[in-house]
Amino acid sequence: MGSLLCERLSGRKVELGLVPFGSIGLSLFAIDLYFASRGLQTHSLTGVGAFLAAPAHWRIVADLVLLGMFGGFYIVPLYALIQERSEPAYRSRIIAANNILNAIFMVASAGIALGLLKLDLTIPQLF
Repeated sequence: MGSLLCERLSGRKVELGLVPFGSIGLSLFAIDLYFASRGLQTHSLTGVGAFLAAPAHWRIVADLVLLGMFGGFYIVPLYALIQERSEPAYRSRIIAANNILNAIFMVASAGIALGLLKLDLTIPQLF
């Protein structure tokens, strides 16, 4: 949804002005996700219907949806910039290198999260 909105707002051109908007949204809704999940009690696994039956969970769902939307505002212009400014002969290599770096940082962040959870941090504290 964020990627599609980004295309509409940018008028089909590379618009880097959406990147700060996306980063602010990511920060705000990540912080709100922490506060929304902090006071919740732990339960056993339930289905989507049971999860949405509790109004306290609606805020968490809204935060996750908005994180995804603002993530689109953040990443789409950056990928478009890479494609626009790279030389055609090197474009595929540059995109591949970017994807490799993204994968390395995702694995590293998962490792850091695992280490923090082993230090007895809770999921809300990890957020």
